[in-house]
Amino acid sequence: MKKLPLLSIIVVTYNSEGVISSCLNHIKKQNYNSYEAIVVDNASSDTTLRILSNYSWIKLIKNAKNLGFSKANNQGIQQASGDFILLLNPDAFATSSSLKTLIYYIQSDSSLGFVCPKLLKPGKKHIIDSTGIQATPERRFFDRGRLEIDKSQYDKQTNIFAGCGAALLLRKKALEDIKIDKEYLDEDFFAYLEDVDLCWRMRLRGWKGAYCPKALVYHQRGHDLARHDTLPFFTFLRQRLFRLKKPSDSFIRRLSFRNSFWILLKNDSLCGISLDFFHISFYWCKRLIYILFIEPYVFLEFPVLIRRIPRMLKKRKLIIKSRLVQPLELRKFFKS
Repeated sequence: MKKLPLLSIIVVTYNSEGVISSCLNHIKKQNYNSYEAIVVDNASSDTTLRILSNYSWIKLIKNAKNLGFSKANNQGIQQASGDFILLLNPDAFATSSSLKTLIYYIQSDSSLGFVCPKLLKPGKKHIIDSTGIQATPERRFFDRGRLEIDKSQYDKQTNIFAGCGAALLLRKKALEDIKIDKEYLDEDFFAYLEDVDLCWRMRLRGWKGAYCPKALVYHQRGHDLARHDTLPFFTFLRQRLFRLKKPSDSFIRRLSFRNSFWILLKNDSLCGISLDFFHISFYWCKRLIYILFIEPYVFLEFPVLIRRIPRMLKKRKLIIKSRLVQPLELRKFFKS
């Protein structure tokens, strides 16, 4: 009997006391037993660590401060022994056959660098959270199908531009192939859009990505703003004008602003940007006007954005030098 490949499951926690037990309990119920679970805690101040002490079968990495989602996942990947890596949020609950389904699917095609499951919101209404990430000519990135009722409209296996980092299966060989300065996920991003950046770099190296609807994961999603571009611009504007902000919202918005710029600077081509210049410039004009009048605090991130441009250009140079796929070949993914 052929030996099952080892799957390394990486969960990053930060004040995750309300969800981490359910996440780990769902892992334990999997019908795929060849796995290791690595939990990286980013200096939780609640009872997360106390809860984790009850799970002797996990490998726990404790950080003295919050190093961010990207850095913490990189720590987990560096400690992982598996041929495949599953990034799993603490508020993501994998159904019993989902991991086995994902592993079998990625093994069916050696060119697959990443595979994402169908993500649904917990509850009886069967609301979609994500069926992969699609891109637009404006270089906005959507969780495909988000907030739609699941009526099997996304039950077809398909090629996708990127996968949502809440539950994303990665081939270790592909991760080693695209890492820059020992980083798999870009640690400058801290969090937000690091999943898109990772998958984009894999695409440029010739790796493929796919959506596997038979693998089902429930995602509670801690922040509704985690990928705000899912909403049409003026719908989003209305919601922001008439909704009280959470304390964490401003931090997310600042990360969104800078990372949206960095991801283009690193990965996009001058030809691609010029072909979609009208779409990109019009969107960024709207966005900057909105920030100026509604969320001026976002501009506090501007010095960081500018200061790290040389570092992004250095990464861009390495990405361009090593790419095997011309950026225009990926243009098919940037559609309205």
